[in-house]
Amino acid sequence: MRCPVFAVGSAWRCPTAAPKGCPTWTLHGAVEFGDAIRDYSFLPLVAPASAPLQSRLRHMTTRKMVLIVAALAMAACRSQSQPKVESQPAAVGWRPVESFSGRGSAQTQSFEIESGQWRIKWETKNEMPAGTGTFQVTVHRAVSGRPLALAVDHHGVGHDIAYVNEDPRLFHLVIDSSNVDWSVAIEEAVASR
Repeated sequence: MRCPVFAVGSAWRCPTAAPKGCPTWTLHGAVEFGDAIRDYSFLPLVAPASAPLQSRLRHMTTRKMVLIVAALAMAACRSQSQPKVESQPAAVGWRPVESFSGRGSAQTQSFEIESGQWRIKWETKNEMPAGTGTFQVTVHRAVSGRPLALAVDHHGVGHDIAYVNEDPRLFHLVIDSSNVDWSVAIEEAVASR
């Protein structure tokens, strides 16, 4: 980002519309952003001030005010131009947790997910008779048995990956299937650097 450059020939004035007791100095002029020059005004440069400060501000010369504004702008630009240190995003790997297979409906054994992010890699095949296969996978809490999410709802032969984001805990799957062989593999997300 390129820092603004202030036109030195800008005029300073105290607007008459300023709130009572709040001297607001406005720089009217141009500010250069890249190759384009745009009209720009600064409001307010000075917050409500005490009477002695207000008196001193009224008697400041235009040159002093331009120098103050330029110094403030350069300080702001300097703080923005510091290089930002960003950490490298963690790469996500997948650790195998459990795998199950069968034909027909089933409830899996419980398995523990520690990271909160996991996926179900599933596949259906050997549909007999053709066009009649169904496959649904519902994620349940292992302790209470409460259903949390319908992760897969598929008809026929296929394969895919369903992603699950739940708080770490024990889970089990309920598989409702007919007329297809199925397999599921549970994998947990692990961060690596």
